[in-house]
Amino acid sequence: MRRNGNSHVLIQLIAIWMIFAVYPWLKSFYQETGLVPQTLLEGLGLLGMVVALFCAVGLVCGNDLARLWSVWLFAIYFLWSFYVVCIEIAPYFSSSLEWLGKQYQVPVERLKGMALILLITHIMWPLIVVMYLTNPGVKAMFNPDSDWDR
Repeated sequence: MRRNGNSHVLIQLIAIWMIFAVYPWLKSFYQETGLVPQTLLEGLGLLGMVVALFCAVGLVCGNDLARLWSVWLFAIYFLWSFYVVCIEIAPYFSSSLEWLGKQYQVPVERLKGMALILLITHIMWPLIVVMYLTNPGVKAMFNPDSDWDR
């Protein structure tokens, strides 16, 4: 039984975003190291990129394990985004926007509004994906015993 035709499209868009997000890092890593990690951190980074690619392919193929791993990846991404925005960017937010406003002659209040929207979106995007992929209706799409059309 097919309830909503957009669910497959949304899952495919999440998978495409995962591939587009990983590709530049993977390309850079390949050019610099030939995909041979030199340190533990590089090895963990490469492992994360490979897991993200497998999760993207698994999401498109309807694999439930890929859905679960994607939820974990996006949860970690949410925590990282929250840390970066709230701890690393927030202390310099006002001074950076004042400098930008003077440099490009744009009202600082307008820049603050736009930057705040971008930062909130940066934090909320992975959280929304986690909530979507853990939705019972979406979980049913990945269950082979459900009556969902693939």
